[in-house]
Amino acid sequence: MEKNKQFFGAEILKWYEKNKQFYPWRSENDPFKILLSEILLRKTDRKKVAILYPQISEYIGSPIKILNTDLEKLEEFLKPLGLYKERARQLKQGAEFILNQFNGQIPENLNDLLKIPGVGRYTANAVLCFAYKKKVPLIDANIIRILKRYFNLTSNKS
Repeated sequence: MEKNKQFFGAEILKWYEKNKQFYPWRSENDPFKILLSEILLRKTDRKKVAILYPQISEYIGSPIKILNTDLEKLEEFLKPLGLYKERARQLKQGAEFILNQFNGQIPENLNDLLKIPGVGRYTANAVLCFAYKKKVPLIDANIIRILKRYFNLTSNKS
């Protein structure tokens, strides 16, 4: 099994080097913008997000900008991504919470990140990994599907 894991890891890295694509959020190091990108990427096409992300991150790229944006305007801005009412509501609630509970700063620990409305384990771990360079697992349905197929595993998560 150990040999399979090493081979699998090497193969995944080779595949990534061959197939990786540039997305504007991958060069981000601002923890809030990383959180924002993860919320925008939920249940939508990454290509749509890639087109809109630079404009969105400029327009609403901080908790204070989100709070200062009218909800209807925010919804209109997010409409091309789908689930715009839900996203706008989550962003408003999250921004308010971040400002009130964390003085506008994105926390560096899992427990505090999970307190932010709309933030689950995957999103929290993505922020920890990409913003704070912590070694945490990023496991979503796609990763589970790959692991199930390669290692012949079963899971109740997909």
